[in-house]
Amino acid sequence: MTTTTTQPGPAGAPPPSEPDVALTVALAEYEFIRELRKTNTDRSTARFNFYMVAASGTIAAVAALASQKNGGASVQLVTAAALGAVFVAFGAAVFVRLVQFTAVQHEYSLAMNSLRAYLLHRSPELKPYFLLPVLNPQDVPPAGSARPFSGLAGTAGAINSGVVGFAAGALARIADWPAGGTVVTGLAAAGVAFAAHAVYHGRALRRYTDRLTLRLAARHTP
Repeated sequence: MTTTTTQPGPAGAPPPSEPDVALTVALAEYEFIRELRKTNTDRSTARFNFYMVAASGTIAAVAALASQKNGGASVQLVTAAALGAVFVAFGAAVFVRLVQFTAVQHEYSLAMNSLRAYLLHRSPELKPYFLLPVLNPQDVPPAGSARPFSGLAGTAGAINSGVVGFAAGALARIADWPAGGTVVTGLAAAGVAFAAHAVYHGRALRRYTDRLTLRLAARHTP
């Protein structure tokens, strides 16, 4: 009679397990999105810093023109107007780009939240250790809803408005307008520019949020 014996494994060794492919993919995707989000933040900050240098130079140049006593007023007026027009076009382009950066940053944050929701669903016992809230992946809070017209885009919009008002006041000063008229012109121009920036900022982010909501709704529709 022949007896077959099996060699026991090492004492206390856990049985072999299959690799958790889903968890590996989720963590890799989270790290990939985190890197994209960091790159987006760095690009937005670099664009804003360059904008601040241009704004400072424009303000200094227009102020120097407005304080000059010699030279023709018409030459000063044309030069200041040209500088103001160039900066307004440049500032508007930077502002629009920063709004786009804000929208993309919001999308990356939602993608990271979706993966966090998946991880929490896998291990609900870890919920007490999630200090930041985990939103429902199907819910899309409006971009910038927590702090409307804030961040780098909002700051650039406010600075744009201030520079527009300053340039308008400087032009009035070069044209020998009364002091009261110069102040009123500058404040009015700054107010109109600020309102235009705020309206564009709100509408652009609302359009982006609506598109993202439709995308998520289509993805979660069985």
